[in-house]
Amino acid sequence: CYVFVRKDQLPVVCVANRFVEQAKIEYPHCIIIPASTKENMVQYIPDLLVSGLQIWIAWNIPYKDYWLLLQNWVLCTDISLMLKKLYAIKSHEEINKLRILRNYTVDLLENITIFPGMTELLLADQIQSKVQKDGYQVKFLSIVWNELLKKTTVADPTDTIIAMRDALCIDFWIVHEWYHSDATRCYFVQNDYLEESYCRIQELIKNSLQYIMPWVSWKQFVTHIERLSQQVGLSEYIFTDLGHGIGISLHEYPDLYHDDFIFEKWMVFTIEPEYRVWEYLLRYEDV
Repeated sequence: CYVFVRKDQLPVVCVANRFVEQAKIEYPHCIIIPASTKENMVQYIPDLLVSGLQIWIAWNIPYKDYWLLLQNWVLCTDISLMLKKLYAIKSHEEINKLRILRNYTVDLLENITIFPGMTELLLADQIQSKVQKDGYQVKFLSIVWNELLKKTTVADPTDTIIAMRDALCIDFWIVHEWYHSDATRCYFVQNDYLEESYCRIQELIKNSLQYIMPWVSWKQFVTHIERLSQQVGLSEYIFTDLGHGIGISLHEYPDLYHDDFIFEKWMVFTIEPEYRVWEYLLRYEDV
């Protein structure tokens, strides 16, 4: 059997290699076909037009090639979901890299200094300069302020001046050697009520982690976090984006709201529930 991959896409190659290692137990002659571009795959097609041949494809095979294979009775199986599930289980080396990135990101966010009179753009520049100086790369940075924070927790930084009693939400992700980190924190300039509510959100999320263990389903976890939210008086919650897998891509399998899955050992993912306090959307995200 054959697995088509793009050799210039490291994440795809990593996943394909891991799949082939397991597939060879049942298919000793499982072969990866590397191609530098989608067009280059065409050259392999004529040799594969054999009735009854088994070919596994994932994500990137061109539609015209796929149709040509089907017309010639080649057995094609889309293994995209299988590969996503396979790669959701990380190696020790990958977990160590992700843990280092996570700790760096959280430390940076928890030591940000925000004061009245500075602008969102100045704050964004300070974050980007610090990350680049430390040898990492900022891939996305969002800063949401007051009125906009009543509608969304994601927006580009502006020249808005930060004032007393303001609320801000900073969401950013960095990448280093293909691996990603993703975190969100909210900040308050002398707004005690919102800050106290946010502390309850942080404590709630930390308490919810005890329910994440092998063989627990995401539906069971959602039930637990909903119950904890109600117990601490946070009844207005939004779990449509509860979290996602993370690794060599920012958003990987599983989606902690839409995918029906069971937690397994060595999975790495974010938890990022959103709550409405007064009129504001407050979000806390961590890996």
